[in-house]
Amino acid sequence: MKKILSVLLVSILLVTLTACGSEEKVKESDSNKNDAGAMTQEDINDRIYDSAMELTSIWNDYVTNIRDYAATGKDSIGQELDIEFLIENFKIDYAKLSDTKEFVNSLDSEHEQFKNAYNKAMEQLDIIYNSAITETPKPNEELSYNQNIELFKQYFDVVYNYAIELAFE
Repeated sequence: MKKILSVLLVSILLVTLTACGSEEKVKESDSNKNDAGAMTQEDINDRIYDSAMELTSIWNDYVTNIRDYAATGKDSIGQELDIEFLIENFKIDYAKLSDTKEFVNSLDSEHEQFKNAYNKAMEQLDIIYNSAITETPKPNEELSYNQNIELFKQYFDVVYNYAIELAFE
């Protein structure tokens, strides 16, 4: 009976130690998730692709709908749009970009084109975001930040194309 209890106790101890060691690794990998210097090249490429896809979602889900709502009173595919609901969701998704900005700015010079285009796109997106949340767009009313939308698209295209080319190397 004592042997069984001892074996059971040792087993529990080993499982506990293993779990604690795993937690350390998870904590360590979480703290390095935004530091390109602590990542493998494959992880960096994947994260660059994910970063571009985040901007793609922002473009498709928010920027085009805001632009088209102001121009036509409809979303980008001509459907009714609850602009306040859209702006509330824009706030949520925009806030998620801070980790991505941190990662992009940790990239080395090998990815300078991506980093520069991403940061320029984010400068324009900051203007678009702040303008949209400060003054809700109204139908059939020109946006004061239309030029920023066009510049965002220009920089976003470079980000997107860079990520796609990298993904298919």
